[in-house]
Amino acid sequence: RKEYEFRGERFYLMPQFYGNGWLALTLQSVEDEAEYIVLSVNLESMDALDLPDRTFIDVNHYPDAMEFLETNNLATYSGYKRRSGFVEYPMAVLNLPLLYQHAPQIFQEANIECF
Repeated sequence: RKEYEFRGERFYLMPQFYGNGWLALTLQSVEDEAEYIVLSVNLESMDALDLPDRTFIDVNHYPDAMEFLETNNLATYSGYKRRSGFVEYPMAVLNLPLLYQHAPQIFQEANIECF
């Protein structure tokens, strides 16, 4: 498993899915796998159709998250932001082939319906 450095600590990238089918970007601590942080926020009220290649990044709690994702070729900024409360969350376009390599079982188990 590939390790990433974020805020001076080592993490594994563990993509997950929110209950409505949108991707969640989770970093799991190398030192203690029970510890994790979620770099994304679920701002979508509608269920995802197909496999979503975008997610909103939690710059409220992790202002450096977008830079981390871009530096590691995990995502790029889409140019779009959505406001929630006082925060504007950037939408990231995800590098799905690379995310898949980190957790193929998560993607294979996902309940994805194509329309």
